[in-house]
Amino acid sequence: MRRRNFISTVVSAAAVMALPVPNIALIDPYDGFLASLNERIRHVVTRDETTLKRIHIDPIEEIGGQAFRFVRLWVEEREQPLTWYHPY
Repeated sequence: MRRRNFISTVVSAAAVMALPVPNIALIDPYDGFLASLNERIRHVVTRDETTLKRIHIDPIEEIGGQAFRFVRLWVEEREQPLTWYHPY
């Protein structure tokens, strides 16, 4: 590889690495919802030292001008699901 090509390659790679990585949560609200829901579920499962059995997510509801989805989370050690309104 010639010196000129090497320098061009290094400069190009550095320029690409310096570009900001777009936050997917800012691009698509559903991806942001799933990311925050995933975080919450991991917290609950870890905190309660349990295993996830099933999850049910209702359609979007507007409560007080904000969008929420009602979530039911069934885990191994409980007969009844854990429930909450998760912000969308």
